[in-house]
Amino acid sequence: MSMTMQIFLPFLLLNRLVLGSSPLSTVFQLSTTTVTPTTTETATAATNLDSALTDGSRIVSFNLTSHSSPTSTSTGTSTENTSAVTSAAPTGADTTVAAPQASGTSAPIADSSFSPSCGDLWANKQSEDWLFTTLCPWANGYPRWPLSNLDYALNFTDPLNLPAINVSIYNESYILNEPITMSYAGARADGNADGNKAWWGGAFRNAILSSNSNPRLVDAGKGQFNPPEIIREEAGGLALQALTGMFYTKEDLGQCDKLLWESWLDDARSSPVVIRSKPNTSNGLEDGDRYFSVISFSRDTSLVRLWDPIAGGSTAYFEMDSKVLRTDVKTLWHLTRYV
Repeated sequence: MSMTMQIFLPFLLLNRLVLGSSPLSTVFQLSTTTVTPTTTETATAATNLDSALTDGSRIVSFNLTSHSSPTSTSTGTSTENTSAVTSAAPTGADTTVAAPQASGTSAPIADSSFSPSCGDLWANKQSEDWLFTTLCPWANGYPRWPLSNLDYALNFTDPLNLPAINVSIYNESYILNEPITMSYAGARADGNADGNKAWWGGAFRNAILSSNSNPRLVDAGKGQFNPPEIIREEAGGLALQALTGMFYTKEDLGQCDKLLWESWLDDARSSPVVIRSKPNTSNGLEDGDRYFSVISFSRDTSLVRLWDPIAGGSTAYFEMDSKVLRTDVKTLWHLTRYV
C-alpha cells in the first residue's frame, strides 16, 4: 500500500461513514464471519444474533448527532464520575470499583452521543493495558475515527441499542480485514467502563482476538493474547497498526532531548500517542512497566495530561510535569510522520 493510501484510507472510510452521500451500507459488505462463543477470551456473536439479523438488511441512514432515547434493556448503574481530574493523581493502583454489571442484550456502541471516548474504556485485565492505552488516544484526537472501523450492519429499530456490530481491523500487512460480527453479549464484560452505556472497547478487543490476522498479538489457537513476555515490548505499536492500518514509530527516550520529547507529546492533539514506563520508576509514575495514554500537552504549563487504563473510565485522567514524566518513560509510540 502506498504512503498516500496509508494516510488517506482511514479518513476516507470515516468521511463516508459520517458525511458521505451514499448510504452507510456502502462502507462494508455484511460480514459472514461469526465467532463461536466461549467462556474465555474469545469474542463472540450472541446466541440471539439471528433475531437481530431479521432480513439481513442494513441501517441505511441515521443521524449521528440527534437520536431518540434508547430503551433500557440492561441492569446496573454507573459509578463513573464525569468530572475531569485536572490535578496530579496517584497512578498504578488497581481500580477499586468494579464496572457496573451489564446483563442486557443490547446497548449503545458509544454512549448516546455516538462519540467514543477514553471514559468508555477500562483495562479490567491488567495485562491488556497496552490495548486500551491505544484505543483511548485513538478516540481522543478525533472521536469519529474509531467509528470508521465499525459497520452498523444489522436492521435494528434503534441504533442506540445494538445487540451486534461489524468490526474491521487491519492485519500485519496493513490490509483491512473483512468485518467480523461482534455481539454485545460477548463484548460487554471486558474492556468497558460501563457496558450499559458503551461497548466499543470490548468490541475492538474481541475483534482483534478473533481475526487470526495478527499473530504477533494473538495466539489464534487459544483465542488469547500472547503472553506479556512475548508481546509487551512491541504491543503499543502493534495495536496502533491493527486499529489504524498506519505505520507507527517506536521512540526510545534514552537519546531524546527536550525539544524532541515535547514535539512527540504535541502529536496527541490529532493522533494517538502511547507511552510505557520504565521497569523501575522514581518520580511521578508509581508503577513500572505500565502503559499510559497521552491526552494533551501544554507548552505554557509543561503539563502532560495522561489516562490510566487500569484505573479506567473518566476518573483515570491525571497530569504530570513533562520533565518529570520523561524521566520515568522508557518508550513512546506515535504514528509515523511524513515530511
